[in-house]
Amino acid sequence: MGSTFLRWSLAVWIIGCGTALWCAAAESIDPWRADTLERFNKVRAQQQLPPLAYNVRLAAAAQAHAQRMAAVGKLAHDGIGNGDVRVRADNVDYAWKKLGENILWGADSPAKAVQQWMGSPPHRGHILGDYQDVGMGRATAADGKIYWCAVFGSQ
Repeated sequence: MGSTFLRWSLAVWIIGCGTALWCAAAESIDPWRADTLERFNKVRAQQQLPPLAYNVRLAAAAQAHAQRMAAVGKLAHDGIGNGDVRVRADNVDYAWKKLGENILWGADSPAKAVQQWMGSPPHRGHILGDYQDVGMGRATAADGKIYWCAVFGSQ
């Protein structure tokens, strides 16, 4: 009897922890990031491509770059004092084999950002590319412009 109770208690604890960890992970992504990720994966599914996984390291790299672009008021992949996407991925310890980066300013929602990126062949190529992970960042400049960055990666 004691052994059976112990097994059931352990099983309930494992299931509960797994659910709690999944819920914590699901809640830790900002709503706008979750919306952007959902939109990326929707267009990927339409092309029979596997979904991208949200990656906190790539999100940190993307957020840092969006903030830097907003601070200097310039849309740029590099040349604004924080290196290029490879340097930024290295700075957050993302062990990359392949990287891509989409940047944008002016969109006021994930829907508009993804729509604009999908309308640009190079940016569309990143969204539909052979990547496993993605992280997104956005920041508002002093003049009110919103700068977006999405970093795509494979390890």
